[in-house]
Amino acid sequence: MKPRPSQLTAERLRKLFHYNMESGDFTRIGTDGSMPKKYLGKKAGCLKDGYIYVKVDGRAYMAHRLAWLYVTGHWPDCLIDHEDTNGTNNRWTNLREANYSQNGANSKTSRVLPKGVYKNKYGYVAIIVHNYECIHLGSFRTIVEASSAYTKEAISRHGKFARSA
Repeated sequence: MKPRPSQLTAERLRKLFHYNMESGDFTRIGTDGSMPKKYLGKKAGCLKDGYIYVKVDGRAYMAHRLAWLYVTGHWPDCLIDHEDTNGTNNRWTNLREANYSQNGANSKTSRVLPKGVYKNKYGYVAIIVHNYECIHLGSFRTIVEASSAYTKEAISRHGKFARSA
């Protein structure tokens, strides 16, 4: 997602907020007149849908994207991945740029079966998605065998973004 010219700049963000790289928190240090002075020095942001949002100049931004802008001076080219999959952990060491495939590879699953494992009438199959392509890894008798095949392929294809559970 490329920034539009009207979007927030790093200079403007740094004028209004301090980003603590160790805690991942934003604190208000300035006001543009639209924000009451009572908020100065206070932690900014609210939780919505598993992510922290911070309002700047009347617009809500995802805090992890603001952290990227604050530290690097530019908006991320694509997505920001939370390495530990916790959308509220905006510590700098937990954030990294990722494309859609990498971000999906590092996602958690709420399914009963392990990630990439599906039940069929013969047993279990392992399937991985890489660069928007579904790749059938084989049919297996047990969940453990299918999960092992998925994990091995995930590490091979996704590297540091691989997540099997």
